[in-house]
Amino acid sequence: MTADYKSMAWVIGALCGIGLVLLILLIQKLTGQTKNKFDERQTAARGVAYKWGFFSLMIYEALYTMLLVLGIRFADEPTGPILGIFVGVAVFGATAAAKDAYTALDETPRSRILWPIIGVLWLFIGIMKVLGGEALRDGLLTLDSMQLFLGAAFLVIGIVDLIHRMRNRGSDGEDE
Repeated sequence: MTADYKSMAWVIGALCGIGLVLLILLIQKLTGQTKNKFDERQTAARGVAYKWGFFSLMIYEALYTMLLVLGIRFADEPTGPILGIFVGVAVFGATAAAKDAYTALDETPRSRILWPIIGVLWLFIGIMKVLGGEALRDGLLTLDSMQLFLGAAFLVIGIVDLIHRMRNRGSDGEDE
């Protein structure tokens, strides 16, 4: 089985992204720049969020495998399992945002607007891929459909964070 150029582009892009993140983390570690300071309450809440994200991923993967065993496919081979990652990320992010543990203490509140903006942009690209016929092939979701789901995950996190901040705005007098 040979990989087509589009699949290889996804693999190369993913490896470059992982390499870039590792390089940034290494530079931060070597320069002593430790961002993302969370208090004890936030750390505990993030633990709960990680748990919910992990179990969501596991449940998705188990259901996906059961559907495959039953001969029911909705996505091609690489796309199906990767969609579970988006489920886990969305559940983690939404849970952490709802518990006020998504944004670090040393982050500016304005940085929170980045997630819904990125979500809308990815959603737009995903919709364009669906309308262009690239997101579905032979009735199955393809790698080109992932922008749609990535956008949805980021948008969910941003919306939950926005709702949480609006609910808490009047309660503690904090105006972000």
